[in-house]
Amino acid sequence: MGKITINSDDQSHESSATHTMLEKSSTLARKYVKRPTARKMVDAKVDQAELRRRQHKADAMNHKSLTPKTTKKVIQEKAAKSAMRSVAKMNDDTPKMKTKRKPHRIALAVLCSAITVCALFFFVQTNMPDITVKVAAMQTGIDATYPSYIPRNYALDTVTSEKDGSITMTFRGPDDAGFTLTEEKSTWDSTALLNNFVKKNYSADYATLRERGITVYVDRGNATWVNGGLLYKTTSQGKNLSKEQIINLVSSL
Repeated sequence: MGKITINSDDQSHESSATHTMLEKSSTLARKYVKRPTARKMVDAKVDQAELRRRQHKADAMNHKSLTPKTTKKVIQEKAAKSAMRSVAKMNDDTPKMKTKRKPHRIALAVLCSAITVCALFFFVQTNMPDITVKVAAMQTGIDATYPSYIPRNYALDTVTSEKDGSITMTFRGPDDAGFTLTEEKSTWDSTALLNNFVKKNYSADYATLRERGITVYVDRGNATWVNGGLLYKTTSQGKNLSKEQIINLVSSL
């Protein structure tokens, strides 16, 4: 048989070539993937830095252009505009509220006025006699009082004052009945009243009554007494006052 001789150098060279081909096939085809160059990366960084610098410069210029005076003016203008908007809104809402509540307010005001007038009228009507007597008392200078008791169906008709310091109240009753009550200054006591007036003007059968320490002289519906520096006289007209009515009248003064 013939011998086959394998050259070691050719075998080595073939193995090396095969290895080189396998090694190249395991890597990417670099001609299709371009790696960014260092120049472009530097330019991108420079562009970003330039943008930031320009932004800072613009902010600084805007801040510098707004002086404290300008800033205050801007704030005031904003506040004024806000206030005007609020007032406009209130003006828009106010008529609606007034229109809605106006009838209720008018009704309430009318009701309150009516109650006030009625109360005032009642007060005046109730206290008019006392007010009239107080006015007359101020004119005469005496401490006259209006009786808190008035016989049933009687009412004050007139009040007259005299320069001698006396006040006369006239009361009218049913069927032309009436009586007068006179109050005047006096220094008399009960004894002086008896001697100086009762014995001279009353009949011999007058009656003497006692009420709360006060001595009252009564004669046919007429009566007289003194108390607190004042002399009191009642004179019946048309119908005599009873002793009970006279006692109640004395107690109310």
